Amino acid sequence: MLGRIFITGALKNGSADRAGIYKSLVETCSRYSQQIYSPLDSLAFQNMRTDLYRSMIFAAVARANLLIAECSVPSLDTGMEIQEAVRINVPMIVVAEAGTTISKLVQGSTNIRQIIYYANLDDLKYPLAQELEDFIAERA
Repeated sequence: MLGRIFITGALKNGSADRAGIYKSLVETCSRYSQQIYSPLDSLAFQNMRTDLYRSMIFAAVARANLLIAECSVPSLDTGMEIQEAVRINVPMIVVAEAGTTISKLVQGSTNIRQIIYYANLDDLKYPLAQELEDFIAERA
């Protein structure tokens, strides 16, 4: 079992709500960790002062044993959270819809374990679960 998993990514793409992606990621990850933070959790902090929110998010990244970055939609917040994970050497798994171009800066991050492309949410579950199992086995 992993300690904490931090999931990052854009909640909106224009008017499209992407909550289903994060619900699916949380569902898959919940078999491997009891402490999961996702963009859905950030909705509770919409009225928080920005400096406090930034500090809270970066502290959550620092406590994470693994960061999962959903990179189908470019997001400055996601990029900042990825950079913080790189800075403090938190291992990462990147996931993105098939056909997505992931930036070279993200692809070149030294602590990425794997980039998983998926056609649909069912297509994502098995490779993500396998990577989580491998990560746990390596840490044992």
